[in-house]
Amino acid sequence: AFISIAKDLLKATHIAQEDWGVIVSGCFRDAAQTWYLAKKQNNNDQPLHWNQLEQDLCQQFDHPARTDEIRSSLTRCNYKGNVSEFITRFQKLEMQLSSTDMTYGDRKFNFFRSLPPDMCFHISNSNPASMSDVYEAARVYERYRRTSGNNHNHSHGRTSDPRLRRPNQPSSGGVSSSSMYPSVND
Repeated sequence: AFISIAKDLLKATHIAQEDWGVIVSGCFRDAAQTWYLAKKQNNNDQPLHWNQLEQDLCQQFDHPARTDEIRSSLTRCNYKGNVSEFITRFQKLEMQLSSTDMTYGDRKFNFFRSLPPDMCFHISNSNPASMSDVYEAARVYERYRRTSGNNHNHSHGRTSDPRLRRPNQPSSGGVSSSSMYPSVND
C-alpha cells in the first residue's frame, strides 16, 4: 500500500522518477528508516534509485516470512493491565498485516486472547465491526473501571455503583463480576 500511495503522490506532483528514491526515503521512520540507512551505507552512502528501492522495500516489508513473523508476534502480545499500552503494542503489529494476511476475526481473537473475561464480554456486547471499534470498546471499559473504582487488582470485581446492582441485591455487598452490567429490567 505504501509503494502505491507514494507512486501516486510522486506522479501527481510531477517529480522526476530519478528523484523518487530520495523523496520516498525521507518518509521513512523508525525501523524503516534504520533499514534504509543501512541500505544507503551499503550503496557507498548514495541514495538508492527508485527501481532498486522499490524492489528492496517489497523484499523486506512484503515478504511472506515477515508476515508469519508479525502473526507470531501478535500471538505473543499480551495484555498486562494497561489497555492503552496493550492497544498501542497490538495495533503497531496488526496494522502491518493486510486483510488477506489476517482476517478481522483472527485479529479480534488474538486481541481477546489475554484480556480478562469481563473485558472481552463488554467488547463483544458492543458488537464491534472493526478493530477500531474493538479498541474503542476496550478504552471505554477501562475508563469505566477506573472511574467507578472497579479495578480488578483492588476490588475483585465489586463496585459500589448503585446503577450496577441488581434490584434484590443489598447495597453494602456490591455486585459480583458476573453481574457487572445492568439487566434489561434495570
